[in-house]
Amino acid sequence: MIRAAQADYLLIPLLDGQLGVAQVIDIVGDTPFCALTNRRVASPGPQSPLQKRDIIAFTRIEPSAIAAGLWPLAGYDQLPLDLPQADADTPVHDPAVIEAFMSAWHGLYPWDGFGDLFDQIKRPDIDGPDLDRPAPAT
Repeated sequence: MIRAAQADYLLIPLLDGQLGVAQVIDIVGDTPFCALTNRRVASPGPQSPLQKRDIIAFTRIEPSAIAAGLWPLAGYDQLPLDLPQADADTPVHDPAVIEAFMSAWHGLYPWDGFGDLFDQIKRPDIDGPDLDRPAPAT
């Protein structure tokens, strides 16, 4: 069983076969609290340190996809400064929801595919994705 640790990068499968990038900020109980980013990569590999402007959401994620190796770890690096802290009341999302959220951010899935949930997940101080852009051909 694979376990994520603070500062680990996670690679989240997207609908086009690429990978979204997240970083573990903390572990609350057994649940990772992560920064989801606007980054996507074609294959696993080293990541450059996150900047706060890269972060589109903060959320706790049910760890089953990490434990099963479905979300590969991609090294670790320093965390950006001044990140929020999670507590036991921070919602925990299923990996499938986070995969859909990340795919929607990149125009690969309808932003309203889960009602208004994606608006609740994204950072409240940023706009959502540009919904007018077409999804890339796959």
